[in-house]
Amino acid sequence: MAKGEKRRWRGRILRWGAGACLAFVGVVGFAHTEGGRALLGYLPSPGGGCPRGYDVALSNAQRDRIDAGALAKLRGTTPVRSKRAFAFTLGETDRDAVARWSQAGGVACETVEAGRALRCRDIPAIALERSLAAESLLLRFDAEGRLAGVDASQRGRDPAVAATYLHARGEALDHALCSGSRRGEATAAALTRGPLSQAHAEYRCADVRAQLTATNNGHGEYLVRESYQAIGDA
Repeated sequence: MAKGEKRRWRGRILRWGAGACLAFVGVVGFAHTEGGRALLGYLPSPGGGCPRGYDVALSNAQRDRIDAGALAKLRGTTPVRSKRAFAFTLGETDRDAVARWSQAGGVACETVEAGRALRCRDIPAIALERSLAAESLLLRFDAEGRLAGVDASQRGRDPAVAATYLHARGEALDHALCSGSRRGEATAAALTRGPLSQAHAEYRCADVRAQLTATNNGHGEYLVRESYQAIGDA
């Protein structure tokens, strides 16, 4: 086989492999939504089931212990300076407070994850107390109804907006949370290098884990995702 033909076959194999990996990640992600929960029983797992217990009937307290055990591995040593996450406070904000917030801001939310979470759509920046709106906001609660996790995402067509937000927000979280770690460059030039180009910041505090990511999704789309998780006792 000629060298040129070998290179073409090698390129095809790499593209097929990358496509298969992305497809599997997509299936796993969908399986952890309300609509795709039934797929969990068909997915391979080293422990024989979903690590978060979505494939079996568990109480909210049991799920809290599973989540705490997983997050304990990501626990840092520095206490967090503030548990504020957007317009909410981890461990303090409850469902009633979220209901008042959504009503005041005209934000539509629905119950998901077997009642453990709320999914809100099209949230204006002012309602989140940040400079970027969010098309999706997931609020998870513990067994006592207190806010345990927050995840916001926003897609856009301008890499400069994603990079600028990531850089500025990262600097703010350096002061609000604890020392963080970074991967990738928070610049428009870096994000436009190609699909899956990414800039990432992570904060592993003693009682909170936070992540901030800007990703090139391809086809001129850029995703900004920001999440906070309270770390309790396992």
